[in-house]
Amino acid sequence: MDDGSDPTAGLREAIRALAVGIRPVTIVEQGSGKISPSGTTFILAAGPRRILATAEHVVVGPETKLFGVSPHGSTAWPNRHWRLVASGDGVPLADIAWAAATIGEDADEPTAAAIPLEAVLPFFRFEEGASVVAVGYPASRAKLRDAQQTLSSQLMSVVCSCSPSSVYRALRLDPQVHFAMSYDQASCVGLDGAGVVGAKPKGMSGGPAFLATYEPVGDGAYTAVPRLVGIMTEYHGPPDNVIVGVRIEHLLDGLEFWADREGALYIGEAV
Repeated sequence: MDDGSDPTAGLREAIRALAVGIRPVTIVEQGSGKISPSGTTFILAAGPRRILATAEHVVVGPETKLFGVSPHGSTAWPNRHWRLVASGDGVPLADIAWAAATIGEDADEPTAAAIPLEAVLPFFRFEEGASVVAVGYPASRAKLRDAQQTLSSQLMSVVCSCSPSSVYRALRLDPQVHFAMSYDQASCVGLDGAGVVGAKPKGMSGGPAFLATYEPVGDGAYTAVPRLVGIMTEYHGPPDNVIVGVRIEHLLDGLEFWADREGALYIGEAV
């Protein structure tokens, strides 16, 4: 809880609340068995159902994909997954994929720790200057050990500022589909909410973008409540320094969260 005395407390609380459901994704090379970072996934919970969401390019290809910290503590990405496809002409590629799982009573299952679906906030207005936090596992923070058979990763969060409309025009983004945020190495924070040396966000694709909202809990104290608003899909380096992603409501459309929502741009397709 935050009583306002520590400016990093709320952000720290929100990041930790989400961190339990965010995992690195790695690729196992065919033949050699060597592993390399591929991106990030996050796990949503709806009762016993689990949704593993990511950027589609993170999990495409014939190589074995793992989600978790290392092969010794990781789980293979499911053989079957879904992706977003346009429901009509003129709709841009979304680059979003997800897989499904169901957990039993075993709390040690790799997908047991997850982010509740109630944390999702669709239709957020990414107004210029609004603060949104991007969370993921940058590839440059991954360390290979044991003859490249084990990989450890470090979660990084970036406090971003939503971009103006000129950035959408320059990068040919559709504001109904995408969001764009500035990336600043000086705005990176760790799990403790304190500043860290920023890394290039490559490898954070598939990670969530969230708001740190606050709810009163009495006696003048507040608790930080993270609300997911999007999924990161790409990074445009200097001079742009922009993180691009897809709005979270399109994932909900693919999951058929709503029944025939009017205006839905995408549907889910099994791969």
